[in-house]
Amino acid sequence: MNHCLGLAEYRSVVFLCVSVLLFAGQVCGADEEEVLDRASREILLQFKPQVGVSARSAVLRSCNVQKVRAAYRHRFFIITVPEKIRLRVLQRLTVHPDVACAEPNSIVRACGVPDDPLYERQWHFAMINLETAWHFSTGAGVVIAVVDTGVNPWGRDGFGVRLLEGYNALLGIPARWHDSNGHGTHVAGTIAQETGNQKGVAGIAYQAQILPVKVLGRVGYGTRASVAEGIYWAVDHGADIINMSLGEPDRSEVLSAAVAYAAAHGGLMVAAAGNDSSAEEVAPVYYPAAFEHVLAVAAVDMVGNRAWYSNAGPEIDIAAPGGDTGVDNNGDGYPDGVLQETFEPMLGFAFGAFGWGYRYLQGTSMAAAHVTGVAALLKALHPAWSPDDVAEALNHTAIDLGTAGKDDATGWGLLNAGAAVTY
Repeated sequence: MNHCLGLAEYRSVVFLCVSVLLFAGQVCGADEEEVLDRASREILLQFKPQVGVSARSAVLRSCNVQKVRAAYRHRFFIITVPEKIRLRVLQRLTVHPDVACAEPNSIVRACGVPDDPLYERQWHFAMINLETAWHFSTGAGVVIAVVDTGVNPWGRDGFGVRLLEGYNALLGIPARWHDSNGHGTHVAGTIAQETGNQKGVAGIAYQAQILPVKVLGRVGYGTRASVAEGIYWAVDHGADIINMSLGEPDRSEVLSAAVAYAAAHGGLMVAAAGNDSSAEEVAPVYYPAAFEHVLAVAAVDMVGNRAWYSNAGPEIDIAAPGGDTGVDNNGDGYPDGVLQETFEPMLGFAFGAFGWGYRYLQGTSMAAAHVTGVAALLKALHPAWSPDDVAEALNHTAIDLGTAGKDDATGWGLLNAGAAVTY
């Protein structure tokens, strides 16, 4: 066997080794937080056994690799490429004949459950396989606009420093966005309540940021104008996802234009289907959920049936736990509502709120919040994904309910967070 290297191959070896040494030096000088932060910009690359050093170097050069680090005994390589071409490079490497495996680097977390004392009462999180999803993502880096009655920050559990300065679209001012009703705070809690703080309950995307947009007033009512303005403001202020646990039965062209604006600017919109159904009659899907570019969410009860109040129609995309406070199917002594921290309705003020506690509510509002939270987990994992990409992952991994395939009651089925994050 000839162990001598030609000049070209020698240069390839030098390129590869120097790159490895430079990157290794940076890793040694980095702290753990920097390493974890860098993971989202890295690709793990494993070559086929027969591929030599020269061929490996050629592959790396063709991908505009910025940094290279060899893993233990060169079993695989960790490479960094410019963020704007990372997805394209990953796709190219996946089909390259010299490559055995190429995949994104990601964060691995210790398995466990939150230490929030009331977490065991949040049956709705186990129903959507949330703990599995938390192994992959907690929503860090995602901005979620809660277009609702506002969000009140003065609870015992709260949102920490993740609650951003918001906007009052009813008054058209970047102030007085705090919740005076209780609904928006409950919805925001399901999406992103402080978690693992040994207090109260948990939230789904508990490292995401919440952008409160007040479009509904003290008694829970707003206007088309306030909702449309709230959507425009949220998009222009960095919202990745917009939750709208609200609606009306009639179509609005002004609201349609706001929805189209959000879609054109990459904003994923999630909305509640409405709660106007009864045991005798099923009501049609509300707007904005009924618009084409909005994920329409129906509600199911603890046993997976469409909740009696949940509106239905061909626009329904997916279902999530909305609860039913009138029953106790699991016999735990508590109603089967969705549990979150909020305050007594209409006891909120600009300087605080009264009647704080952990309350069971029901509705498609609660269901939409679940979908928004899981969408944030996906967006954190895949920042380059479009709203359609996120929606596809959610819909295609849902657990089919009722009639086989997509149906008017529950869409593609029950939200499955654990499956969605690995889609």
